[in-house]
Amino acid sequence: MTTLIVRRAPLGAPRQQLATARAALGVPLNVVEDTEGYTVIALLPGLTAETIDLHLNDRTLTISGELRLPEPAEGATYRLRELAEGRFERSLQFASPLDGGAIDARYTNGVLQLRLPKAASARLHRIPVAAPALIEQ
Repeated sequence: MTTLIVRRAPLGAPRQQLATARAALGVPLNVVEDTEGYTVIALLPGLTAETIDLHLNDRTLTISGELRLPEPAEGATYRLRELAEGRFERSLQFASPLDGGAIDARYTNGVLQLRLPKAASARLHRIPVAAPALIEQ
């Protein structure tokens, strides 16, 4: 369910070849689950909070956006081009229903951190067991 795209040009490749030189752009992330919900940490360097799109549809979270790098000066030629550029999308499907209204998303220094609380119905509830009262005679 992951579709990630990057433009990577061979040395001296003309601009027309950029469109055909697409490869998967990996968005590294960690997902941690606890009793209350999930924490997702994704590395998204070079973006701004405004260029990151987050969508929750039922149990599926989608992180997407687009990274654009500045073009070289007129007359300059790439000799090496390894930096990822272009649209990306990463979808994660969770086993438990999520509380979409309580999601907290923060983006600092290229790191996106999400706190995704589980819906109340999906959380573990402890049921107390009452001991019978002692009967006095």
